Amino acid sequence: MTDRLGIVTQYNGSDATQAAILLADHAQLSGVPVSCFAVGTPNRFVDSRWDSRIIVESKQHFTDWAQRHTRILWTHVPNPGEVLFAQELGVQTAILLEGSHLDPDDGESLREVDKLLSINRFVGRLVQDYWNIPKKSFVYMTFAFPTVPASRSISSRRIFWATHTSQAEYTPIIIFDLLRELLEQDESIELVVSYSACFDNKAYRKFRSLRALGESRVRVFRRPERTFQRRLMSEATLTLSPALSDSFGIVGLSSLSVGTPVLSWNAKPQNEYLSNGVNSVLVSASMERRGLAAIFVRREMQDLIKVVSDVLKNETQLCKMRKCAIDTSREREKQFAAGWEKWLKS
Repeated sequence: MTDRLGIVTQYNGSDATQAAILLADHAQLSGVPVSCFAVGTPNRFVDSRWDSRIIVESKQHFTDWAQRHTRILWTHVPNPGEVLFAQELGVQTAILLEGSHLDPDDGESLREVDKLLSINRFVGRLVQDYWNIPKKSFVYMTFAFPTVPASRSISSRRIFWATHTSQAEYTPIIIFDLLRELLEQDESIELVVSYSACFDNKAYRKFRSLRALGESRVRVFRRPERTFQRRLMSEATLTLSPALSDSFGIVGLSSLSVGTPVLSWNAKPQNEYLSNGVNSVLVSASMERRGLAAIFVRREMQDLIKVVSDVLKNETQLCKMRKCAIDTSREREKQFAAGWEKWLKS
């Protein structure tokens, strides 16, 4: 029987939603029919290629939608009833693990589902140990975005920063003053901000106020299309990714795929795909566990921001890291394809 994949997501612009879109795109390229089902109240504008194709539960019930598929993948932990209903239909079930959004009550669904897809081994091991889930239940599927050749015009001193959903607990305001100070100290530095819908209008206006330092130096984009965001990344010298936790690596992997090195924390799971001095610059960080599989870094943002000027001055190192970023992305694409095939054959 030909696989027909259904992906259930909250479709709210979160990293889990971006992961769902990445998997849906890959399914199409692989010739696997795919549809996406949105639970709750989805955002109207997430990805123009999928916005009008998302099936919402207010118009079609999950039980009707589920019957049209041979596999269903959730990008969040569903209630056990949904899993059991799908399995009674003979549907293969899977959950894509996101380490920062797990609850003690999730154990029943995690044990019941046929497969647990883990983007990194760090989160996979945490889930396996906490709920004592057999190792055979896991499929490790390395994420990767399509690699774009690095031949393009690059600004020699431009920072790209995409606000990240896992930053929501400390809000971007903390980093705002640090970036303003950096821009005031070095007038040659440019800043491009890709602003997520997960933050409020007040914070958005605060970042737009940075344009007073020079509209040619500071550009702020709210919810840019993914292809446009990747273009902005590709034109930058360095992507700033100060995520407190990062289950999927959406920002970092997107940056590597266009050949732009990343500045981030030397903490798991980021350092599973970011290598200090190779494709990125990693700043030391201590770790703090909150909840179950959520790991946060504990560090003052000054430690991350203060190295930016030094990194931007080292053009020789940046050139080497750009090449290594592309090499890393291409290798991960191969690993991603292998993990995908392993899951489809499981």
